Amino acid sequence: MRCLYVRHPFAGWIVDGIKDIEYRTRATKVRGRVGIIQSRTGTVIGDVEITGCTYNEELDLYEWELACPVRYAKPVPFAAKHGAVIFLDVDYNPDAQEVAPKLSGEAIRREAAAYEAALQKFLHPALIWTVCMKDGRRIQFDSDEELDKFEAEHIAEIDHIESEEKE
Repeated sequence: MRCLYVRHPFAGWIVDGIKDIEYRTRATKVRGRVGIIQSRTGTVIGDVEITGCTYNEELDLYEWELACPVRYAKPVPFAAKHGAVIFLDVDYNPDAQEVAPKLSGEAIRREAAAYEAALQKFLHPALIWTVCMKDGRRIQFDSDEELDKFEAEHIAEIDHIESEEKE
């Protein structure tokens, strides 16, 4: 099956139905079902249909339109091939994969807020990340790397992630 490489956390947002547009510098003629490879993991975490591709003049990027997302209960491992950057053919049967349960309403709201913050940061680079802790504290980060490290260490204490403009 043809699979698309996508960075974390965007790959998860795609297969969970949060992200329905993939921004790329190149157009694609590919249509139909493709697997989603979470970059650097050597696993296919789900699949989605590419239904269209349009050019966004304002962003100077192509918008790959996505639909019918599926997250697999167990990621499918594969041997990564060096040099593959966008698509890779992976030998597996997507119809044989067990589907993971859908996210709860609360999880969808949390992930949608995190995706919206990431999208705003992408569209407006003058934004910084803010993590809202369950105890009400707000912690700001100037880089994705700082945020990722903090989130990995404190995921149970985080309420949601948003963004604010730099002053």
